Amino acid sequence: MKKVIFATAFIAITVAISGVFSYRVLDESAKKAEELNFMGSQGWRWHDELARLQIKSVDGQLPALRQVSGNKHYASLVTMSQDGEYRGFVFFDVDCEEGSIITNAHGDEWNNTRVSDAPPLQVLHCLRGKLVSMKTWQNVPSDVWEGQIGEYQFRVEFKNWDFTVLQRAYLKSTAELI
Repeated sequence: MKKVIFATAFIAITVAISGVFSYRVLDESAKKAEELNFMGSQGWRWHDELARLQIKSVDGQLPALRQVSGNKHYASLVTMSQDGEYRGFVFFDVDCEEGSIITNAHGDEWNNTRVSDAPPLQVLHCLRGKLVSMKTWQNVPSDVWEGQIGEYQFRVEFKNWDFTVLQRAYLKSTAELI
């Protein structure tokens, strides 16, 4: 009788542990899929899952790298232009009206400040129905890109970003046959 009770308890514990483990695996898989489809975007896949970097390639265009913020309020994206510049975008998960902008300057700052005295103006544009901040770099972004425009704040650390795939795609797109 003790063997039957022990076997039943062992089976019940095994089933419970398996159920918890299965739930955690499925929940983690759902979170990863949700992150790949952040803000309804499609076609992203993992480039470096540990660094939470995603990549998207579209025929006829250079690929882009993306990272969704930990709080899921924005996604940062970097690609290269046809001129070899790095272009950065921070898309906020906020709907907006096309053509609208938000800036960190007050109305009187626009009129009364000389351009040489003005602090760097940061602007959020409405692009494809989402608020976005943009920046370009001549060289590989290697530090932190951060900003606060109105109530919108972001911080992107590039230390774990591997831009090699963007560089290779750019060089391949500019290569000429001799």
